[in-house]
Amino acid sequence: MYEEQGTGLKVRNGNLEIARLNAKVASIKLSIRALLGWGAAILLISGPLSALTHLWWLVLIFGAILPLAVGAGSRLSGLAQTRARLAAEADGEKELLLALERCGSLTPARAAIETSLNVSEADRLLGELAAAGYLEVRVEDGRITYTL
Repeated sequence: MYEEQGTGLKVRNGNLEIARLNAKVASIKLSIRALLGWGAAILLISGPLSALTHLWWLVLIFGAILPLAVGAGSRLSGLAQTRARLAAEADGEKELLLALERCGSLTPARAAIETSLNVSEADRLLGELAAAGYLEVRVEDGRITYTL
């Protein structure tokens, strides 16, 4: 089920999806509980306020709008993070292509030296470009090199 590697546990392929689904279900349950608690608090506050002022209904409106605003803010934040990650990947790809143009051929380790990427990022991007047919893969002296 689990494999211990180094200091952490790694979930095997089949169980990874189950773990992600369990985490998502737990997150949804927590969100529902939080919203129910928030709604109960708003109702408890608006009851006594109705005896004190005729503007008690503003508490209900605020209570409904605040969770919507927080949800929208977190969605927009996730969208901004996704855009930043995609822009960084595009920058890394461009760096790799420029390094390939300068050097002629690259190994993932050499690509990491020539660019701001680390070895695993360079290896992944080079593999993706080769799989898409943009790069040629060669084996030289037991090393995999990529060329334009």
